[in-house]
Amino acid sequence: YYPDSFAAKYTLQGSEPITLELKVYKADGSLADGFTLNTSARTISAGTLRPGQYNGILTATNSVGKSDARFILSVVMRTPPVLVDLESNVIEITHSVFPVRETAVQFSASGTIPFTWSLRPIEKAILYNRQWIQPAPVPTDVKIDSSGKLTIKSSVAVGVYAFDVVVSNAVGSDFQTIILVVKTGLRTFGQADPLPTDSGYVLLSATSGATPTPEAVVTPVPQETFKSDRVRCLNFVLTQVELTRPVADEASLLAGRIGYAGTALLDFGYSEPVPVQIINGDIVQDSEGDKLRAGTVYLAEPHSLDKLGLTLVSMNITPQIEKLTVSGYMQRPDETENLIGDLHTLEFTDAKLRYGFIDIESNLPDIRYQRLRIHAIGQFRIRLDGAATGSPDLFVLRNVKVAMKSHLETLNNEGLLFTPSGDLAFNQAGELRGTLTTQTDQSLQLLVPGGTALRVADASLTFAYGNADPTGYLKGKLVLPFEKAAVYSAQAVAPGALIGEHLLTNELDSLAQG
Repeated sequence: YYPDSFAAKYTLQGSEPITLELKVYKADGSLADGFTLNTSARTISAGTLRPGQYNGILTATNSVGKSDARFILSVVMRTPPVLVDLESNVIEITHSVFPVRETAVQFSASGTIPFTWSLRPIEKAILYNRQWIQPAPVPTDVKIDSSGKLTIKSSVAVGVYAFDVVVSNAVGSDFQTIILVVKTGLRTFGQADPLPTDSGYVLLSATSGATPTPEAVVTPVPQETFKSDRVRCLNFVLTQVELTRPVADEASLLAGRIGYAGTALLDFGYSEPVPVQIINGDIVQDSEGDKLRAGTVYLAEPHSLDKLGLTLVSMNITPQIEKLTVSGYMQRPDETENLIGDLHTLEFTDAKLRYGFIDIESNLPDIRYQRLRIHAIGQFRIRLDGAATGSPDLFVLRNVKVAMKSHLETLNNEGLLFTPSGDLAFNQAGELRGTLTTQTDQSLQLLVPGGTALRVADASLTFAYGNADPTGYLKGKLVLPFEKAAVYSAQAVAPGALIGEHLLTNELDSLAQG
């Protein structure tokens, strides 16, 4: 987090001497300053970095080759917590003959952790069920722990209470006002009390023969309605928006505690809008029309994008902190088929939602496609806008490594390592598009004939949705165990240096010369 410093350790193996080179790039492709490589402590460090994404490459080189490790560093600002409000801020408890020990309600929040949870009395009277609730201490039988779990003991007295659930961190706080209604389910009547005809229970005064207080007649709280055919929310568009909220005094509105709630359709780049719910909405108008400045947009239930085989389980769009995440899973419409290669189901949690895309950057599996193993995937993008843009790509993979298993049997079942030239993409049929290249000498020791090596110095393979481009090539040599150094050049070292444990000349060389 900004402005914290950064430090990370790395491990290193191989024959010394080893030369290390560190390059770190900004999101725009320019080199970043401020990173330090300590080869003695084997650490990479940096002081205060400006918020943004940094892509690092650490390259190790010795006499027999080189290897690199890549890392992505995201520097973000600390954000104040935003409480995920309960859909209803009223908690009702009814005492019965068989009471439960306690009632528990779990609260959650977004923002920079760690959070501190607490309870506090309301600051001023609030209106509930046609009566005013005055500020009062929080009941001692109501507690909240460090995880945001609110517990209410069964010993809490009958009555109506109001208090704030507060979440805070180092840079801010948020709260939700909770109304706790504790009732009794036991019917108790005094000798002088008439039998009620319109209620299931009567609450008696502790004083014998007390006269019940007449119920005050209060006009119900009026509701304010908002409807719109188009409301902007970050880079998305909400349509068929229908929201309501209680009319409140100006101070309450400025505090943001009485917000709009209702339904809408969300356009995020898929061919059809998705039904969503909105809570704590703050609608403003600017030069471009209506805008959802604050609030939370979420799914009331899982929603399937049938054309893609994609199911969205949850969604959290909170414009005031620019949070846009979705969770769900993806399968082929025909569940007997795999998505890509050996990948049958793609699951994701809190992936980044963009207009027309879902970007998954964690917990990504390795994928085996034909003879390729695609691994160390930096980003797995699901394209939602194929129908609108005409692009055949459904998946786009970035910052990946690729290994191709040799078509010939090798000693250690090894393969050739490739670097994608740009992104790799797959269409809805699971077919690959992309170019794989290597310009690093690689040698594979073959099982048959024994001691033979396949040496590849340069290669380029292009796939056009499953079809190999005929212009692809592998350049190198087939090294036989009985060939002399002179076969290559006057300075070349024959197979012994390439494969190991072979002499430069042997008896077969003598036989070949007669």
